[in-house]
Amino acid sequence: EEQSRWWCRFDVFFSVWFHLCAKAAGLTDHVPFKRFPWPPTWAGYMKPFTEKTFELSTGEYRAFEELEHQHFDGSLKAPPSVPCLRILCSDDPIVLPKTLEHSRLEHCEVWWESRGGHCGQFFFSPNCAQRLRKWVLQAEDMKRGP
Repeated sequence: EEQSRWWCRFDVFFSVWFHLCAKAAGLTDHVPFKRFPWPPTWAGYMKPFTEKTFELSTGEYRAFEELEHQHFDGSLKAPPSVPCLRILCSDDPIVLPKTLEHSRLEHCEVWWESRGGHCGQFFFSPNCAQRLRKWVLQAEDMKRGP
């Protein structure tokens, strides 16, 4: 929602991307909604498509604002049965660090990268990919046991 207020309107790009991902996953075939993301904005496509999807799955309409905290905050409600890692970036323009409820990250390991924005840690943070590979290998070893 925040990107829809900026001068360069990142929500237009994200709306088209959201539509392409939903189409590739087959979701657009099951949700009776606009065939194309028009207008391609947060309020014009992403938000109402998400509300419609939840309405179909639950049988009742709820505004996105009612669903957001429960379903879109990115936190785990209980410890997972497998290792969980969140890689966050201090210069993320989409998920601003000040908007995160840090106490809700307690059930996962969290890495803070200083570079990379929203999705570019693997390209702009010099050691992130190597650290991730090491983390995955260690998690696999722990799963296998001694």
